Amino acid sequence: MKKLNIIIFVFVFASIQLFSQPFSIENVFDKYSGKKDFTSVNLTDPASMFMAENALKMSVEGVKGLKILKFDHKKGTNAKDGKEFLNDLQKMNKLEGYKEFLSVVEDGKNVKIMFKPVGNDISEFITAVANEADESVLIWINGSLNMNDLMNFGKTVIQQEKGSKSGKDNKKEKKDSE
Repeated sequence: MKKLNIIIFVFVFASIQLFSQPFSIENVFDKYSGKKDFTSVNLTDPASMFMAENALKMSVEGVKGLKILKFDHKKGTNAKDGKEFLNDLQKMNKLEGYKEFLSVVEDGKNVKIMFKPVGNDISEFITAVANEADESVLIWINGSLNMNDLMNFGKTVIQQEKGSKSGKDNKKEKKDSE
């Protein structure tokens, strides 16, 4: 009888292992893309968005894909899937082969940034923001990247943002002075 119980236990355990899928980024996007109250964006060649050679285009040339998945907990009516998405985002530390770059937990917000190294380069870069009070977001960038490219991209975006704000401020100041 003991042998039969052991055999059954081993069979059940092996079956569970065979049929369970490992937690992966692809599975998360496949699970929620197209569902009610989810916004999903899939950009297959980000560098093609820029016509002229500039710092922004050069910093994204190695990017082969960019995916974004968002759920707004305030406006969304699909609470069950929203809660599951939130739980999946909080499991991001279980992604095999990824290293944590940054993690912040504050007032119910959980931000995690991870990357998948391949030699001296990065093949994937993930940002997960789990925030039940507002929006939960998953951003996945894949391609052949290095930290310099990512830093240059961030600096360029910040500089352009500052430039556009100062341009708006200048226009407002001129209008106010008239």
